[in-house]
Amino acid sequence: MVSMRTLECLVTIVERGSLTNAAAALHMSQPALSHQIAALERELGTPVIERLPRGIRPTAAGLAAAAEARIALSAADRALIAGRRVAAGAGGRIRIACAETMTAWVLVPVLRSWRRRFPDVELDLKEYTSADRMLEVLLSGGTDVVVGPRPTRTEEHVEVLGREEVVVVASPDHRFAALDAVPSAELAGEADHVAGRLGCHGATASDPYDGVKPHRDRRCVRRAHPRRVKELRRAAQISSSSRARCTASRRRDTVSLR
Repeated sequence: MVSMRTLECLVTIVERGSLTNAAAALHMSQPALSHQIAALERELGTPVIERLPRGIRPTAAGLAAAAEARIALSAADRALIAGRRVAAGAGGRIRIACAETMTAWVLVPVLRSWRRRFPDVELDLKEYTSADRMLEVLLSGGTDVVVGPRPTRTEEHVEVLGREEVVVVASPDHRFAALDAVPSAELAGEADHVAGRLGCHGATASDPYDGVKPHRDRRCVRRAHPRRVKELRRAAQISSSSRARCTASRRRDTVSLR
């Protein structure tokens, strides 16, 4: 196999028209340069240069080989540049797996800023509905980073990016209306009862095991995912004059795996 150094020697000899000048340009001795050319000629089975009393003259085979060698050397340079850009975070491709409910409010602002800073980085985003499924994709090499709720179990590197507030919207006469916070276990088997109005009384918790503080927030439904808001409004059966209680059961971790 011919080395890149040998191809560089051939191109330099053709461009300089002299073994002496080529050796000086390559910072190598003339015997070492002649050795490189001799190895190339053995590989090709034909001479690539003719030695003349004054200088050298490339053969037809030498000119043809030199033309392709320039392409190969240029490609090698681009390969190095690409590798350095990726190492510096300025190029390449990042594959991201994200929980579908978190794409809009977590990733979109970040990716928009990233594109402005690194326009040459290709971003490949896929959405999933299961944190455990995203972990499987990560472990199989199908993605570089996962953004979503914490999976059931993992030994991969995990970073907490934030907390997602989970809100329960119930009618005033529902048993949840008397609670400041609804434990997750209480939601099993419950049908959702939602209000058509945005006004609500609610409570939030910074951690599933923390206490809660009541607060009034007319944005509690608006903060939901757009598709979820549509579903809530479509399902609303309570008249516009009624009010509902809105209680936050907990906030689940949004984590990044890589």
